[in-house]
Amino acid sequence: AAVLASESGAGHAPGGGGSGFDAERALAELQAAPAGGEKALHLLVGTTHDAVRFFALQVLCGATGGARAAPSVAKLPFEARRAVQRQVMAWATGFGADFAGAMGAFVRTKVALLLVQLVKIDFPCSGAERGEA
Repeated sequence: AAVLASESGAGHAPGGGGSGFDAERALAELQAAPAGGEKALHLLVGTTHDAVRFFALQVLCGATGGARAAPSVAKLPFEARRAVQRQVMAWATGFGADFAGAMGAFVRTKVALLLVQLVKIDFPCSGAERGEA
């Protein structure tokens, strides 16, 4: 929790009253922030801690609309979704053959879920359905 608190900058009790870190609050704060997806992406690629990676991936999955991933529920516009997809793929493939050993299975599963949701949103859809002009 301490690593997640220091890396995310979110989830501390209001007023610093010593209540410590609240992961649910941090997740809600980051998901609600205007640049929450961007910050989550930076957390994902900038840490070696699996808990922080999972947290960041959870924020990104939420931005896709979750299990109901579709253009109508996605918080990220088309170009932002494509950018996230490219950056997550570049990050994941950067591990090469060591991908399985570089992180826990729960993180790898969340990476796969995020990528599936990103593809699911836009396939098969027309350009108008994706939010393109």
